[in-house]
Amino acid sequence: AYLERAAQADNAEALRRLAYRLREAGGSKPPTAEAMAWFERAANGGDVYAMYYAGYQAYRQGNLQRAEDWMVPAAIRGDVDAMFFLASLWEDNTKGLEGDAARAAKVYESMSASEEYGARARRALSEMAIAGNGMPKDLAKARAWLEQDANAGDLESQVSLGANLLYARLGPADEAAGRRWMERAIEGKSTDAMDQFGLWLHNRGKTDADRLRGAALSRQAAEAGGVSEMNNAAWMLCVSPHAAVRNVADGMQLARKIEAMPDITPGTLDTVAACYAANNEFGHAAELQARVVAEMKRYAQPNEANI
Repeated sequence: AYLERAAQADNAEALRRLAYRLREAGGSKPPTAEAMAWFERAANGGDVYAMYYAGYQAYRQGNLQRAEDWMVPAAIRGDVDAMFFLASLWEDNTKGLEGDAARAAKVYESMSASEEYGARARRALSEMAIAGNGMPKDLAKARAWLEQDANAGDLESQVSLGANLLYARLGPADEAAGRRWMERAIEGKSTDAMDQFGLWLHNRGKTDADRLRGAALSRQAAEAGGVSEMNNAAWMLCVSPHAAVRNVADGMQLARKIEAMPDITPGTLDTVAACYAANNEFGHAAELQARVVAEMKRYAQPNEANI
């Protein structure tokens, strides 16, 4: 009741908290128009999280200019996630936006001096150097950025370096080095390493031992409750072509947890649908896939109309 009174007085935090409750009540379904109206009122009242969320939802709808409009004021107010999101929008060189890949690289460079999130910025710069996007392609520089922070103990940089070596994105594949970096990050309790290396072992492992370890690592990562990690584990358990890995009953437990979460992406909802199909619940699987198709028709595919 007090929250509602504060919201009626246009208190931005109260508006955002009420909007968040409405969003949570909807489970995996997109936020309602009412919830988004509350988020936008909160954003217009100065709530930074609401600005970020409104921008993210605009991105989900494929309206990248609207996403940029919301992210800019959040970034100006010092929201780091908004800064990174804004730069990631510019990386794609989408017509109609105020920034491009070269400007995104400058944003990352400006943030790379930070002790708190400099490693994150250098990882973004390394990806741009690998692709030759916004700067000349330079695999040596990309590797040097990653090794700088990986050697300093940054777990996410260790994972990124390991993955790029395993997938031959820094030159010829170096499986031995890639495995070493992934194992080092796993020793540091990185759920991202468990998730990514588990997926690699399952998909590209040469033996059942590799694939079983991959599934075990993926399950361990999923225990932390992250949507991406649960998605990958559920996919393996529900639809793996390897009988030694497949366990539909366990996969369904994860799928039901995912389905109850807000703001899951079409790709994640697709995994949930696949699990229901693997469990012979074809009617609900078809309903979920229809939602996937509907959202993919508008998901981050900008055109002149929505810019």
